[in-house]
Amino acid sequence: MLTASHCKCQVVEDAQKIRKSVIDCFEKASLPNLSEEEKRKILHFVIIGGGPTGVEFAVELHDFLVEDLVKLYPAIEENSQLLLALRLFLLFIAQ
Repeated sequence: MLTASHCKCQVVEDAQKIRKSVIDCFEKASLPNLSEEEKRKILHFVIIGGGPTGVEFAVELHDFLVEDLVKLYPAIEENSQLLLALRLFLLFIAQ
C-alpha cells in the first residue's frame, strides 16, 4: 500500500520505493485466492493533485503499467478500469 510517506520524491531512492510498492500491489493482486473485490482494492491507486507533479506521476504510472507491468502481469489488461481511469485523467488534464 502506498501512503503519503511513499509519495515524496526528492531522491532516486524515493522513486524506487514507490516503484517497489506498485509492483508489490500487483504481486499481491495476482494471488489466486483473492476475490475480484480484494484485487480491486489492492489495485486502487489515487493520485492527489492535478499540478505538474501529479500529472507527471500519472503519466509515468500509466506508462509503467502499459509498457512494463503488463508483460509480467497480463491480467492488468483485463482490469481495464485501472487503465481506463488513468487514461481519462490524462485526457482531462490535457484539455
